[in-house]
Amino acid sequence: MVVDAAVVSDRRGSPEIDFHRDYLMTIGGQLCGAPTTFGSFNPADRTHIARVPDASREQLDHAIDAARTAFLDWSRTPLADRQAAVSRIGDLIEQHAEEFMALLTREQGKPRADAEFEIFGSHSRQSISIRATNIGDDLMTKNPHVTSRTWMTRTEVSA
Repeated sequence: MVVDAAVVSDRRGSPEIDFHRDYLMTIGGQLCGAPTTFGSFNPADRTHIARVPDASREQLDHAIDAARTAFLDWSRTPLADRQAAVSRIGDLIEQHAEEFMALLTREQGKPRADAEFEIFGSHSRQSISIRATNIGDDLMTKNPHVTSRTWMTRTEVSA
């Protein structure tokens, strides 16, 4: 498995990813590589960005199971705690806005203005969602489990 992506820790010991190196996946809260990888290229100039994990079917199944478990845990979390978590994510998006905008420009070939709109739009949506408390604390617990899976593969169509 490819695990040579640069992972550093912030002051609290939380992992931070260096997006100028090869990428890892997060499955069940754990960083991991994959048996195989593929290249990621800037679509604007076709320069190589990084090697990206190509998840195995077993990893995908594990990721789906982990997401279902996380959803149940999240849906049982009190609304105030969910709002605090979403607020923290918004703070981190704002704190790392320049890095996210550079990443979007590099990975997707987006113009800077579009990347800025997307990043600060995410931050604004986070703020709006925190204020939307009138939908009720039990909304998420009423959603049925998803019982189907979608298998997606990546195929390069042109060079």
